[in-house]
Amino acid sequence: MVKKNLSERARLPSLGALKYFKVAAETLSFKLAAESLFVSQAAISQHIKTLESQLGCKLFIRKNREVRLTAQGQLLLPYVQKGFSEFQKGIAQLQEDNHPNILKLNVLPSIATFWLIPRLHLFRNEYPDLQVKLIPDPDVVAFEDFNLDLAIRFGPGKYDNLSSRLLYTDRVVMVSHPHLIQSDLQPDDLRHLPVITENYSDTDDAWEVFLHRYQFRFDDFRNRFEIRDATPALVGAVLAGQGIAMVKQSLVQDYIASNQLVTLFGFSHICDYACYLVAPDFHFNFPKVQAFESWLKEQTKPTIAALSEPLN
Repeated sequence: MVKKNLSERARLPSLGALKYFKVAAETLSFKLAAESLFVSQAAISQHIKTLESQLGCKLFIRKNREVRLTAQGQLLLPYVQKGFSEFQKGIAQLQEDNHPNILKLNVLPSIATFWLIPRLHLFRNEYPDLQVKLIPDPDVVAFEDFNLDLAIRFGPGKYDNLSSRLLYTDRVVMVSHPHLIQSDLQPDDLRHLPVITENYSDTDDAWEVFLHRYQFRFDDFRNRFEIRDATPALVGAVLAGQGIAMVKQSLVQDYIASNQLVTLFGFSHICDYACYLVAPDFHFNFPKVQAFESWLKEQTKPTIAALSEPLN
């Protein structure tokens, strides 16, 4: 028979009970410990009793208005304090930024192409010692697999084990190259003009609202083609004058402002989803992430203002 060593025979009590003991022993007050841990005084007392039962010895001498450590409690306390200190050091090691001069971003290709990249040189000029690595990807990639610092996603804002911070809400607008249309364009004229569609839920919803409003069907458009799963290609086609399309306004606001694209019929449709910064919660404590977040929020102010203005 293999004999068990002492460490195997000495089963550790729960970390929760040890935490309650540590705080109670340091304050020498179950009341103060309860206030510190946001629990009831009865909960502190019960956990201490459970711990004493598991260890087979008394840890506190209880009196009417005070508690004192027994000899066993005094013996145990420094070991428990050291243990929790080591836990904190280990967790801090996991949560430290091992690459403080590299900012690795995962961004939707459409946001990267039409919004972030045209502005990114401003951030790089402001933080020349910070190397930016951009990973455009339509899917949410695993932070640990790619050593990511931050992601910019368009979605519901809820991702498992990640924190989300709202950047802006968006709306879908109908846009065209100005050379493709006449100044007196009417909705019925779309029957004869090239129309480009895609299969994303936000633009599909916008088309559904528009078609219902003007009593159209997609079959009424005689010159329609679809670009699937590629918003950058869709916007590129519209900029080339190849058709009229629905697209998120944030992606084309710069082109609207410079008159490279025009909005049609004053039509807009609020998106169900929004644009978020996404990362593990502790990443938002990294100085480089805080710098990028602050810069990004400043840069989005004109976009947010444009999204709140009425369309022509």
